[in-house]
Amino acid sequence: MSQNTPYKPFFIILLLLAFLPYLYLAFFNYPIAEDFGFAFQFQENNSFFVLLKNAYLTMNGRYSANIFMFANPIAFNSFFWYKLYPIFLLIFLLLSSFFFVTSLNVFPSVENKLIASLVFSLLYIHNLPIISEGLYWQTGSSIYFIGIIFTNIILGLIAKSLQKSSNRLYSFLSFFTLFLSLGFNEVLTLSITFFLGLVSICFFIYDLSRKKYVFTLFLFALLFASIMVFAPGNHFRQSMYDDANNIVTTAGMSILQVGRFGFFWMISVPLICSSFFFLWAIKNQKDNNHWLKNNLYINKWLALLLLPIAILLCVVPPYWFTGILGQHRTLNVAYFFFLLIWFLNLIVWFECLKKIKLNKSLIVVIFF
Repeated sequence: MSQNTPYKPFFIILLLLAFLPYLYLAFFNYPIAEDFGFAFQFQENNSFFVLLKNAYLTMNGRYSANIFMFANPIAFNSFFWYKLYPIFLLIFLLLSSFFFVTSLNVFPSVENKLIASLVFSLLYIHNLPIISEGLYWQTGSSIYFIGIIFTNIILGLIAKSLQKSSNRLYSFLSFFTLFLSLGFNEVLTLSITFFLGLVSICFFIYDLSRKKYVFTLFLFALLFASIMVFAPGNHFRQSMYDDANNIVTTAGMSILQVGRFGFFWMISVPLICSSFFFLWAIKNQKDNNHWLKNNLYINKWLALLLLPIAILLCVVPPYWFTGILGQHRTLNVAYFFFLLIWFLNLIVWFECLKKIKLNKSLIVVIFF
C-alpha cells in the first residue's frame, strides 16, 4: 500500500466502527451458573493460592486461566464490570495484535500496521466458531480468549528476539510469556508447542543464526506443557467421561470437523477480501524484508498441510479425552492459528506463482 494513500485514515475509522456491534452486545451480557460458582469459591477461600492449588490438584492444570476464572467480576460483586469485561478483552486483543504486527516489520508505516491489526482482530472475532462462549462468557473467555491475547504477545516477542537489533530483554520476556501462555488450555498448549518444535526444525535445517534460542524455547515449552498435561486435576476430570480414548470416534469425527470448519473458513468473504489487501500490502516488501524474501524458510507444501493440522490439534484432544466435542471453544483456538497459517500460505504461494509468471486471473482461481 502506498505511503501517501489519502484514504488510510478514513479506512481506519471504518474498521474501528466495525467493532461497535461487538462492544454494544457486551451491555446485554449476564453471568451464568459457573461464573457464580467460581466467584463463590473465590469469596469462601481465605487464600487465593490455596484455591489455585486445589484447582490444579482436583479440577484441571490450567494454572494461568484459573487466576482469571476464579477472580472474576462477580467475585467482587460487580455486574457492571462483568458487562465491561468483553470490551476490555477486545481492546487488549487489538493491542496485542498491533504489537505482533509491529514486531514483524512487514508493513512500512504505522497506518498500515494499524490497519493490519484491525483487520486481523476483526477477522478473528467475526468468524469465531462460538463467539458467545469465546468472548461474552467470562469463564470461557478466561480460558480461551485471554490465551489468544497472550499468544499474540509471545509471537511478537519471539519476532523481536529473532531480529539482529533485539536485546536480551525480549528473549527473557518471551520465556516468561511462554510460561503464562501455556497455562490457559490444553489445545493452545499443544498448538504452541507443536509449532515451536516445527520452527526449531526449520531453523536447524537452514542453519539460521538464532536456532539455539528457538530450540531452547521449544524445550521450555515441553517443560511448561508437562505442568499442564500431568496435572492431577486433568486425570480426575478425564475419569468423568465413559467414551474417552476411542480411536475410531476420534479419527472419524476429527476428519469431519477439519472438512467442516476448514471449508467455511476458506470461503469467508471477509477473509478473501483481506487476502487481496494483504498481498497488495506486502508485494513491495518482499525484497526489503529478509524473512519475506526467503518465504519464511518454509516449504510451500508443508505450509499448505499446516492448515488442516491447525484444526486437528484442537479437535483431536477433546474427542480423545472425552469422546465428544461438546463445545466449540477449542475451535476458537484453531481459528486463530488457521488465520496465521492462511496468511503464511499467501506469502509462500504468491511468490511461487510469481516465479512461474502466471497471469492474475489464474492466481485468483488457485487461491480462492
